[in-house]
Amino acid sequence: MRRRPGHRDGGLWSRPQALYAISIPGLDIEITYNPFYGVSDNLVTCWLARPAMNEDFILLNGDTLFVTPVLEKLLTAPLAPLTMAINHKPEFDDDDMKVTLESDGRLRAVGKALDLSTVDAESIGLMLFRGHGVDTFCEALDAAVRSPEALNAWYLSVVNALADSLEIQTLAIGDHWWGEVDSHEDLASVRDVLNRHASENPQLPRARPPGDRAVR
Repeated sequence: MRRRPGHRDGGLWSRPQALYAISIPGLDIEITYNPFYGVSDNLVTCWLARPAMNEDFILLNGDTLFVTPVLEKLLTAPLAPLTMAINHKPEFDDDDMKVTLESDGRLRAVGKALDLSTVDAESIGLMLFRGHGVDTFCEALDAAVRSPEALNAWYLSVVNALADSLEIQTLAIGDHWWGEVDSHEDLASVRDVLNRHASENPQLPRARPPGDRAVR
């Protein structure tokens, strides 16, 4: 959780204590607070959560949403130390977390500043760590957080650095829907999609309307 320019005070991002009131039936939630969220990026947040990385786990960006089949595909993917969910599309913008792939689908590089001529897809912010990939990632986090650039780094810079030494497989999500929320416009668009999906699946909750807070 990091406050970014343009965000208004008074929201959830400026009231971290409100996170502790979150309750989801059937799901145990443990909150790890990043006291440096105002001056750091998600590498530090990820590093602070590493004590929970003591077995196979999924790492998911907080602003990434997707339909259930995306997660089901990831969980049933062939065994690998790290499997990254990716999306293929014809064009990429500056904010996309771009990926370059080997001919067999393994990850060669990931980052926002990759040469567009080498880009094959984008990371959607969802990945699965298994086996020795867990310890390898934690050790790499410990090393990366000690660098002078750590406060301004993404955790995916660690994944990028591991690409030469760790088998990182990718999983294309195909036509399954996913989205991320970086702006009010994104939020409105995602609400529309989720509500349409809920209308087709009555057992699912509808997205909260504007002005209705999940945490009060």
